[in-house]
Amino acid sequence: FTAVLALMLLLLSMVKYMSTPRLSNLKWALIFILIFGTSLRLFWLAFSSHQPDMSWQEANNQEQENDLINIHAVELTKGIWFRDELGNPSGRRPIGYPLFLGLLYKLFGIKLEVVWTAHLFLYVLTSYLIFLIGRHIFNNRIGVLAAFLFSIYPTSIYTAKMTTDEHLFLPFWYFGIFLLIREIKSKTVPCNWLWYGLIFGYTTMIRTHTIFMPAVVAIAYFLKKVSFHRVFLQLLLVALTM
Repeated sequence: FTAVLALMLLLLSMVKYMSTPRLSNLKWALIFILIFGTSLRLFWLAFSSHQPDMSWQEANNQEQENDLINIHAVELTKGIWFRDELGNPSGRRPIGYPLFLGLLYKLFGIKLEVVWTAHLFLYVLTSYLIFLIGRHIFNNRIGVLAAFLFSIYPTSIYTAKMTTDEHLFLPFWYFGIFLLIREIKSKTVPCNWLWYGLIFGYTTMIRTHTIFMPAVVAIAYFLKKVSFHRVFLQLLLVALTM
């Protein structure tokens, strides 16, 4: 983490001295970054010996949170709705990511390779959304730089083999944020409150951190200098939809 932070600060300090590349060069730079980041995660998938537990019989008293998520996902394919090792109802983890994994297991079989493949696709999607957010807030160059920093972020790499809910949480959250930023800067999203409510609602089912997003949407509309009535209406509609 320290090495990545130092590299990030160095790159940010050099950005103002860089000439702006042509758009075609930026496109190929982004493609290279996505391939490079995917390669790092493929290497870690081959190198790491970690194997998430598939059942309570495999688990022990020291099981990690990602093991619980995977066990719940496997049990969902058998019609078992979030039970602990004793068969009691469990609310220890949010349900969004286990539901996603359970659907993948149901469609493609209960194999960890299915999850790891999904993680690679979700990494690419997250990186592209980071690029879009950086481009809309600053410019194309900053967007590419942000995507590169995420591609080498150690936590993102070593969790590629772990069934942690951040894999699904980040693209959903970033997609909602991207739509909100785009609306602030230029385009109005049709039925915006519905989309924000659905996106941030499911995001909150994955990780509860985003329960505050209706307030963020309201603040964004306040910054657009719309009427207080519309700000309050957006807050209420997004919160109710979530």
